[in-house]
Amino acid sequence: KVPGNKTGRYAMSKDQLEEARRIVATDDRKDFDFATRGFIATRKDPIVRRPDGRVAVDLTAYDFLNGDAADTANPSLWRQAQILTKHGLFKVMEGIWQVRGFDVSTISFIDAGTGWIVVDPLTSVEAARAALDLLTEHVATKPVLAVIYSHSHVDHYGGVGGITSREEVEAGK
Repeated sequence: KVPGNKTGRYAMSKDQLEEARRIVATDDRKDFDFATRGFIATRKDPIVRRPDGRVAVDLTAYDFLNGDAADTANPSLWRQAQILTKHGLFKVMEGIWQVRGFDVSTISFIDAGTGWIVVDPLTSVEAARAALDLLTEHVATKPVLAVIYSHSHVDHYGGVGGITSREEVEAGK
């Protein structure tokens, strides 16, 4: 808590913001290089829609982060947000790809030869479908053979309907 702040909220003083700006200004930007390593492509259309036409995912939502931090924003947090909002298809290593930035979590695709093993199919059907479509467009068209949920938070299983269907599961596909 900033001394003298009677609101009870946490805030940075002007001096603290200036110190953060100085620190970020000396950044070697390696984290930005790491965040883009393996980048292949992102969607041509940045808007992913629900069947009723409403927007499910808007990949332009964080475009305001381009450029320097606003005077009132913590530049270190601004920098972190710039890194975390890089979106698209990334090759992690031979046989493993990820789609990042389409949701609050990351979906991973493992090439099992005859099909894909999918890890953590995001929060929404639309985001997961868009991720699979991006993989199909740039890597290969293959069936989904298995889905792995790393844990039970909805952002790791909610989109499963975008990569497979109940009928495919019940048929043993």
